[in-house]
Amino acid sequence: MNAADAAALLPLHRPDRAPDSRVQKAVRVAEADPALAAALATQTHFDGQILGVIRSIVPPENLGHKLRAAGARHDAPKPKAASHVFNPVMLTAVLGGLLIIGFLAWTVIERMEKFPGREAAERMLAATSKMSGVELDPVSLNAGGLQDWFYMRGFEGFSVPPEFAPLPAVGSRIFRIDGHAIAQVAVDRRNSILYVFRASDFGVEIPADQPWRVIAHDAWTAALQRRGDICSMIAFKGTKAEMQEFLGTLKAP
Repeated sequence: MNAADAAALLPLHRPDRAPDSRVQKAVRVAEADPALAAALATQTHFDGQILGVIRSIVPPENLGHKLRAAGARHDAPKPKAASHVFNPVMLTAVLGGLLIIGFLAWTVIERMEKFPGREAAERMLAATSKMSGVELDPVSLNAGGLQDWFYMRGFEGFSVPPEFAPLPAVGSRIFRIDGHAIAQVAVDRRNSILYVFRASDFGVEIPADQPWRVIAHDAWTAALQRRGDICSMIAFKGTKAEMQEFLGTLKAP
């Protein structure tokens, strides 16, 4: 099992449950990998917080008495459905259930946004927010046709997802963070910026060939996808909903 496979299985690990063999193997791989070990520790701490919140939900002290009293009234006329809805006991139970469901849904969404290497992606967005535009060299090719352009400037292996290949590029450059090269392309759609970099250079660990991982940072929203060791990221100023809509308009040739 490699690090990427282990990263995909680690969200299934729960400290208070006996894991299956694959999850156990993923944990062993994570313990030998500093980045995965840190992610696992963060996940375990977060899971503990969730359990603490759920276990802190205490029903009213008289809940048992009210339930027993309601069950003892066999001869009483059956209340109308509306009275069940507005019964304080039912409302308490329903609202408590909705609270737990909402909290768990929020937790799943938060965990999807947290992954090893996210900080590097945020640094790329921060660097872009400081650009004036003059840093880019003008180009008049589609994004998928820039392999030679980047190869001649020392960036090997440039490639983009098929749905990004037809996007018209208006400028491009290579910049570096911590000595690692990043290919950057301005595309003529929603004032978007496309980044291509090696996932291993920045410790980005997201499952390969999976749907886009959408994150937000300051005023920027970005979507990442990994194929092999090449990671692509598209970003623009906007919301996550706008990013999902934008990705839905792209069609692979």
